[in-house]
Amino acid sequence: MQRSRMITGSLTVLIALQASMLGASISVSGVSTVTDAGAKVRTYSDRQGRPIRISSESPGAKPSTYAKILRNSVHGSEISSVTVRIVTSKALYRICGGPVGGCYKSSSKSLIVPAKSKLGAESVLLHEYGHHLDSYVRGVGPELNGGRHWYRALKVGSLIKKGKLGYGRNLPWNKKISEMWAENYAGVHVDTSFCWRTVGCLTTKGRRAIIRDVTGKRPRVRKARTVERSVDLGKKKNRNITVTVSRAGGKLLAKATPEVEIPEDGATCNINLLRGGKIVDIASGLGTVTLKRRHAVGGKYVVQLNGSSIGCKAKVKITVP
Repeated sequence: MQRSRMITGSLTVLIALQASMLGASISVSGVSTVTDAGAKVRTYSDRQGRPIRISSESPGAKPSTYAKILRNSVHGSEISSVTVRIVTSKALYRICGGPVGGCYKSSSKSLIVPAKSKLGAESVLLHEYGHHLDSYVRGVGPELNGGRHWYRALKVGSLIKKGKLGYGRNLPWNKKISEMWAENYAGVHVDTSFCWRTVGCLTTKGRRAIIRDVTGKRPRVRKARTVERSVDLGKKKNRNITVTVSRAGGKLLAKATPEVEIPEDGATCNINLLRGGKIVDIASGLGTVTLKRRHAVGGKYVVQLNGSSIGCKAKVKITVP
């Protein structure tokens, strides 16, 4: 589903930003203001104590969930100037002016997101926050066109000349530079195989450039490490190995080599890759099985050895970025 933005106002000079990556609890400081719709705004805090304002205008919505997503995102002091409004699908249509996934209104610095979305709360919220960031990061030229490091890493100028990207409200959603920036910003955090139809996939270089644009610092690149285990399923259907990816955009590799010959019934040792309790990749086949997650985001993954029959034994080797 297409997501739109409503952008007005002027560029703001880049200020010193610091990344706020993965964390745990959310602190609530209470109710601070009331929106034009009469909804109370709850104020949460990021790790530096900066306010994260969320208003729930939809019954049953959980503001703390959205606050946690933003708290765990790459952001800076610009987070204190935005308000997230969680609304119903009907209100979203009315406020944003059509059937969209969400929108950003720069006049009020508001992210308008639905309480329920097929796209996922994290994906929609971070995409719209990317539009908010666009007014704060230092770009190339007077237009809102993302951060300068991202712009150069993806060779956006060349893509404009080729007609693959451009400016203007009348362009298709997938040809707007501002939309590509917002989607790529979300892609730093959300584990997705999404690729921009006119340009291609977000690369590791692109992810690092976005982090640098937002934080003002080059992200640290850590050496990949290896985890090796001998796994015997026995009577269990699967066994899990939890690993933590420290480098956004790195390549996660998992290889399972059976320790016994493949039975005549064709039983196999398969690999499932999970994040947040959901399967994001699967590798299966006879003999040695290799799973490649080319653009893993930071955070915890579960490498799950899964046997098509009882008794799968395999040596599992995982390369973690």
